[in-house]
Amino acid sequence: MDFTVSVWFKRAARPSAALALRDCNESSISAEDSSENSTAPAGQVLQQSEMCLPSSRCTGLTLIPISCICIISNLLLLFPDTKFQYLRERHVTPEAVWCTGIWGSGVLVLVAARGFVTQQQKKGCCFFTAEVLRKVGYTCLAVLAAGLCFVLSGTGLALGPFCLHNETNGLNWGRPLKQMRSGEKLYLFEPERWASACVEPKGVLIWNMVLFGLLMGASGLQLLLCFLHLLRTSLELFCSPFHYCRKALS
Repeated sequence: MDFTVSVWFKRAARPSAALALRDCNESSISAEDSSENSTAPAGQVLQQSEMCLPSSRCTGLTLIPISCICIISNLLLLFPDTKFQYLRERHVTPEAVWCTGIWGSGVLVLVAARGFVTQQQKKGCCFFTAEVLRKVGYTCLAVLAAGLCFVLSGTGLALGPFCLHNETNGLNWGRPLKQMRSGEKLYLFEPERWASACVEPKGVLIWNMVLFGLLMGASGLQLLLCFLHLLRTSLELFCSPFHYCRKALS
């Protein structure tokens, strides 16, 4: 009698256990669906940013030749008229001697570009967050370096070259095209002053204008690329970390 009762209880318990297991599965599935729905808008934003903004690898590969252009331009600025004597005698434009195109938009941006291109094949949410923070750090480094080069290049272009020029008391070294008072027209818009501005080094005015302009354009392009990359990494970091963690783990 006891045996039949226990068998009957076991048979009666099976449907209730199956129902409980089914309810548990349905609740877990609905919870997953709700979490996916909650991260869906952020995931869509991130997917759109992936399509509109350049990837880290693309940004890094683009920065490499631009950095080489900055290094070469700054090196040429140190040798006006392709002569070493002016650098030895310290008769070179001060903004060129700062060498921001070499160590700033050159070396430091190359270090950041290498950080953008190299990616380690590891998985995990913690590693993914660390990887995004590493990219943010490299981007900030490149922005500071390229921004400093851009400002100093613009200053060197606006103040004019350091050269030997005629004054009332004879020939002196200085910056004859520098604005002496506020409101004075910039020499860049007065080409009639160019021919008689500098006696030595030969052709230093055009030399500085071309190379400083090239440095400004290259460092400005670096700034644009780095700002776009910073926007992309910021979206990865703050918009929906759970969405990106699931994507990195899959």
